[in-house]
Amino acid sequence: MEQDEREENLRESPMCKKSIAAEEPSAAQPDKNAQPPSLLANASWLQKLTFSWPYSLLQLGLERPLGRFDLPQIVDIDFSSYQRNHFERIWEAEKKRCPEKPNLHRAMLVDYFKSTWYVQPLYFLNSVATIVQAVALGYLIETFETGGNTGYRWAAVLVVCGLLLLFQHHHAFFITWRKGMQMRISCVASIYAKSLRLSSTHQETNANTGRIMNLASNDVERFLMAALFINYLIWSPLQSLAILAVGCLSLGPAFAAGLALLVVVFLPFQFYLSNRF
Repeated sequence: MEQDEREENLRESPMCKKSIAAEEPSAAQPDKNAQPPSLLANASWLQKLTFSWPYSLLQLGLERPLGRFDLPQIVDIDFSSYQRNHFERIWEAEKKRCPEKPNLHRAMLVDYFKSTWYVQPLYFLNSVATIVQAVALGYLIETFETGGNTGYRWAAVLVVCGLLLLFQHHHAFFITWRKGMQMRISCVASIYAKSLRLSSTHQETNANTGRIMNLASNDVERFLMAALFINYLIWSPLQSLAILAVGCLSLGPAFAAGLALLVVVFLPFQFYLSNRF
């Protein structure tokens, strides 16, 4: 009993309480090994518009080398597990749609346009601003010959269109590049999961180490590049028709002959060079 009382008194002493408090982690103290929250998820609309949300991380990198726990967390949609499950869902939906011959390209294309539909107005804005900028430049040059005060207006139109193109280009590429990375991550995660289920003793399979490495490092890169430029397959012909209409109204039918030469001669030549090299 006396020994128990001595131990109780020892535990109740101020020095013992201080030592116990020092050993136990306090809930108020932040964990130094915890990653900071996602900068993109917590960014305001102004920070997203101006791409200033990673500034704190860049400033920290200027002060000292970044460590593992300096990098912020990523959002759930960018995790490989999430993208793999999403990839399997769209593939199962494609197999249900066409059990005899499912098409992976079609499944990923449909998912791409469903998830990036909000970027299409940006490409529409790009097409309009490009044409308006060219027309405004022509009228601005005319004011140097004819005189007048309208040159300031056309110069202002040029500046506004330039700002719109600046923001459109970076935001459209950020959205499509991120979606392309998600597609690439989902494919790599699925390849890895499939490789773990392959038989290591089966000799007739084509899934050797070199083929798997080539799929995971080279072939899936095409999805990333396609995500960046596939929208131009839609908007480039529409923009060409708009340019044809504006050019014919401004210069007459002779403009159509020049555009026809571009389409008939240089477009097939560009396809030939892209396949050749």
